[in-house]
Amino acid sequence: MDIAELESNPKGTVVLAMNQATDNILALPLTRAAAKLYPGLDLDLRTGLSYEVTDMLKNGTADIAIIYEDGTDTPGIHKELLIRESMYFLNQRPSSGEGALPADISFAEMANYEVVTTTGKESLAYILQKVENQTGIRLKKRRPYGQLMTSLRFACEGHCRLILPSSAFYHLEPAPLLCAQKITEPEIYRDVYIATDPNRPVRNITLKLTELIRQCTREEYASGRWRGVLNS
Repeated sequence: MDIAELESNPKGTVVLAMNQATDNILALPLTRAAAKLYPGLDLDLRTGLSYEVTDMLKNGTADIAIIYEDGTDTPGIHKELLIRESMYFLNQRPSSGEGALPADISFAEMANYEVVTTTGKESLAYILQKVENQTGIRLKKRRPYGQLMTSLRFACEGHCRLILPSSAFYHLEPAPLLCAQKITEPEIYRDVYIATDPNRPVRNITLKLTELIRQCTREEYASGRWRGVLNS
């Protein structure tokens, strides 16, 4: 182990991989906290789809990954549940003369609309497919418009509807540009895990960052920005 790893102020580069929504909510508080507590830490943030994030951890590109429920086995990976994030149905906010939309929407009601969502082996596609199989209700799906930011712009301008966790859109709520309805009957959650490879050498700086991720998750949950069920 490098001598720097034994210091009270550990130093080194740590690569953290996560999807765009989780990066949206954690990147700022995490980098601020890391810069304040561990100025010797060089935090390298990477993003990708859920299966790409898992692959980054498996192939050694990432030291830590925040991974998601997607139905695949992850042998050889140690994972710890951070939060079960609630999923929401996003519409363009109605104009003042149209009246507010209900706070909730059932899965059956949501099937009346075309929704933009990921497909294939990505985690959200897996979760929605599971609910469709359980309920017998099929959604009208279309592919996303590239990056998360682009899809959110389409939704804000009324060109599409989305299914996302609050981590992806909380920053747009004060505007207000979007109306977020919690999906019910059944409620839909996505399990979010912090993951490491136990076969790799344990580094002090990695342990410190892992604890910061837990801390930032708790703070974002307490603020109401990251909604769902926190792992206690």
